[in-house]
Amino acid sequence: MLERIEATRDGRRLVIREVLPEDAEALIDAVNVFAGETDFLSFGAGEFWLTVEEERRLIERYRDSDNDLFLLAWIDDVIAGTALFMGGKRARIRHRGDIGLTVAKPFWSQGLGSHLLDVLIDWARRSSVVTRLDLQVRTDNTRALRLYQRKGFVLEGTLSDQVLVDGRYFDHHCMGMNTGAESPSADPS
Repeated sequence: MLERIEATRDGRRLVIREVLPEDAEALIDAVNVFAGETDFLSFGAGEFWLTVEEERRLIERYRDSDNDLFLLAWIDDVIAGTALFMGGKRARIRHRGDIGLTVAKPFWSQGLGSHLLDVLIDWARRSSVVTRLDLQVRTDNTRALRLYQRKGFVLEGTLSDQVLVDGRYFDHHCMGMNTGAESPSADPS
């Protein structure tokens, strides 16, 4: 199981590890809290509807996959953040996938997003499958944009009217990163 122990900027112990089925209930509770703390997520408070059993099955699917990763960041026995990589399921897109990153508001500015991305990027670079990381971020989420750019993600385009919050539409930037892994050679014949 993937696990890394770090320190937050204020010196607290940070444990980043793969999600386990027994985390399902705490994860659902945490995600519902996260959803009420920011408008930058694709869902709001009360819009995360999975049951504990459905979440456990989803966690098992991620753990059984060679191109998915679901990380939890724990501080003081509390889920402080999550990072999710969802790899493509078809042969032609198994090498790439989408990232979702969330940090609980009480832990903003503690370096959690940076630590979570570092673990995820390191995992992808060691992967025998994953060679491409993609994400979408709201164009007005300047803190996240700076983080992604600092980690090596490149702005590749902008999608209009992707999220509707309180009657207002927001655009998303599409960002990507190649992991540096060699792609399999195509047969020229």
